[in-house]
Amino acid sequence: MKKQSGFSLVELMVAMLVGLVVTGAALQLLITNNRTFALQQATSRVQENGQLVLRFLVRDLRRTGLDQNVAAAPEGVLFSATGGLPGSSDGSTDRLTISYHGTTDCEGGGTGVVV
Repeated sequence: MKKQSGFSLVELMVAMLVGLVVTGAALQLLITNNRTFALQQATSRVQENGQLVLRFLVRDLRRTGLDQNVAAAPEGVLFSATGGLPGSSDGSTDRLTISYHGTTDCEGGGTGVVV
């Protein structure tokens, strides 16, 4: 009987199965890493935007009442001291009131107020 060289059909099928399992595991790892990366990028963007907003807020609060002739800040929001203290205030407590007056109402119509 002549000795045969090469792989049998069973050996090839087992090798293909092992290769398929390894490829599937690598693909699953890649997908998981891509999702984690996207989540970390989104979290980073939210944190950066929050820091930027806080920086603008702190800067504008520090300049409250500094220049009353400015119609609007370059960022579109202006914090200014208007009207002094209300009559019900004794001046002993700190209170911050922030209001926004848009140029349109909730239905998109003009409010007649120009900020």
